[in-house]
Amino acid sequence: MQTRIGPALTWLSLVATIFAQGRPDFSGKWTETRAAAGQVAAVMTVSQDANAITVDTPSPRGNLRWIIKLDGSESKNATIQCNPPRQVEQVSTAAWEGNKLVISTSARSNAEGPYTLKQLWSLEGGTLTIATTQVSQTTGSTLRASKQTYSQQQAAVQGGHVEDIYIARSLRQSRGAPTAYCAEQRVGFGGSTFEDQYTFQSTTTRPSDGLLTNANVGTIGRLHACLGSTADPLTSNFYAEGVLGGASFTGSGECRAARQDYPEPGVTVYRCFLELRGLPSGYVGGQLTTNTVVSRQAIGEASDPPGYVQPSIATVRLWRRRS
Repeated sequence: MQTRIGPALTWLSLVATIFAQGRPDFSGKWTETRAAAGQVAAVMTVSQDANAITVDTPSPRGNLRWIIKLDGSESKNATIQCNPPRQVEQVSTAAWEGNKLVISTSARSNAEGPYTLKQLWSLEGGTLTIATTQVSQTTGSTLRASKQTYSQQQAAVQGGHVEDIYIARSLRQSRGAPTAYCAEQRVGFGGSTFEDQYTFQSTTTRPSDGLLTNANVGTIGRLHACLGSTADPLTSNFYAEGVLGGASFTGSGECRAARQDYPEPGVTVYRCFLELRGLPSGYVGGQLTTNTVVSRQAIGEASDPPGYVQPSIATVRLWRRRS
């Protein structure tokens, strides 16, 4: 008889997927599609950056959060085990096998002795499959096996609500020479000049007049972008893959320099847009537009000259399919 291995340990396999070249990105909100009779379907919400991945899930004890490092070192997280109930530290490592992610997690002994939990994650056609085995540390034999499938939550239209609108600050975390991620067959244009990593930060405004009062409340999404030159020196091709509000997407568009050394020397004003596709089921498309300033200090929050919210204030509209 198969023993269903709980979702708490399967969250660990989301490590190391952030914008990996040619590898699946598991970001978003996932719901188990084939939970056994009498069992509640597992739900996971994932966010990630260049250093760590965070997985949140509801539970009877409140929200459970796992934070996994992405540098290949050991990741330690606490879980609750029963009989008797107690908190136990789990240590995991992750490795890629082609386009599949393998997570090995040390686990406490059961009646059959100590074992290692191995998880194989794959993504195909919008379906996330998790194949899990318990492997005896004594004999190397498989003690138990299970498989779960997940799909991204659909964006249902409720009460005439047909679009999700986000106002966010994009914050450039890194800029470098293009890698294979920016290959022409992926991004749709040749001659990439930069490869950037961004986070989306939530913002707050003054209710009385909409004045921006905080442009760095918290991280709400990620963007991995490629920029390339065009025949027009003021215009750059723009391609990105990202996640915002639990919705993953791919976008193509352009950035255009509107004015250089304005409003003072060292600052250039840009306008960028992306037409969004590849959204979760239930969305028909979307658009991202930006009001952008780039200073002499291109990376990070502090501009040079100081005082500017760089690089962008972005408006993102995601459109739902009307039933």
